[in-house]
Formats: sequence, C-alpha cells, structure tokens
Amino acid sequence: MFQEDILDLAYWNDRLKIAEVEILPENFKTLRKYIKRLQDEERKHRTIINHLMILIRFSKWLEKPYENVTEDDFDDYLDTRETLKNSTLKLHKIIIRAFIGKINPKLAGSIKTKQTQHSNITP
Repeated sequence: MFQEDILDLAYWNDRLKIAEVEILPENFKTLRKYIKRLQDEERKHRTIINHLMILIRFSKWLEKPYENVTEDDFDDYLDTRETLKNSTLKLHKIIIRAFIGKINPKLAGSIKTKQTQHSNITP
C-alpha cells in the first residue's frame, strides 16, 4: 500500500464527514454505509477515494433522496460536469451507476457509457 493513498483516503473520509451538513440525512446515511462496505470488502484505497470524490459531489448536488432521482435529474447533474474530459465523465457514470444500482434500479439502468476499445474502468 502506498502511504500517499492512505493519507488521501483519510483526507476524503474527513471530507465526507464535513459534507454531512450539505447532504440530505437519508442520503448521507446511505453513502456512509456504502463507503464502509467498500472498506470492509478491502477494495483498493484508490477505488474508495474515487468513489468518495464523485459521490460526495453528486450527493451535495442532489436535493432529493436517491430513490427519487430521475433520468432527467441525472442529466442535469451531468450538465454541471460538462467541462470534464470524456474519460472522467465516464468514471462518474460508472461509479454512480454502481452506487445507485440497488437503491434506484430504474435510474441505474438508464445510465449508459460507451464501450471503448481500451476501457478498463472498474467501479
């Protein structure tokens, strides 16, 4: 394990705690449980950090529970990320789809990414 990843993970876990006041309580609880599950599964630190970075931003933007997010809401979120490169936008979609899959299967099923020849992004 890289020392830098350990420090980054601690930083992003702190950011999650700080963001609590900006996230709906039910969404914060769900997000915290999801991150804990990733840690319990001993996912790579970089994977957890990527999930934290993207899901904190998404959760702070949301003004409704995850269960009620529509495809139009998600498209509105993506519009706020329009300056991102395609590969970064794809990572956002993959992570949010993986996270929201059991919470809001209809939304998860509507999140599509284009398959590229050398695509190895994992949630």
